[in-house]
Amino acid sequence: MDSRPPDYLAPTSDGTAEAPEDLPNALVPLALAARLVLREAYGAGVLGARTRTEGKLNAVAKALSALVPIFEYEESSALGAEAIPISELACGSFKRGAKEFHSGHSKRAPHFLAVRATDAQYALKVLKEARY
Repeated sequence: MDSRPPDYLAPTSDGTAEAPEDLPNALVPLALAARLVLREAYGAGVLGARTRTEGKLNAVAKALSALVPIFEYEESSALGAEAIPISELACGSFKRGAKEFHSGHSKRAPHFLAVRATDAQYALKVLKEARY
C-alpha cells in the first residue's frame, strides 16, 4: 500500500498532460473527492449555500472514511502520507467542508487530508448503488 503525497499531472513538451505511472495510487484532496462524490451521487442541485454545503461535504467525508482509507500529510513532509487509524475515523468528525479532521481520541495537528483517486471512484460507485 503506497501512501505517498499526491502525484500531479505534469505537462509534456507538446503541451498535453501525461498521467503518472502510478495513477491508481495518486492521492486527491479529501475535500475535492467529497465534492465530486456529492455531485455525482446526488446531483449538482445538492450543492447549496456554503454552510449547508460544508455540512454535506463533512457527511460525505464521514461516509468515505467508512469505505476507504483517509490519509493525512504535511505539505513539507518527506515522510509521505499516513492513513488515519480506523479507530480514530470512527469516533472523529470532519469539519470545514472535509478539510479538517477532529479526532475523538486526541488533539491532532492540522494536516492535509487525502484519499486515493481509485478509492474515491470505488466509494462513488458504492454510494450511487446505495441510492437505488
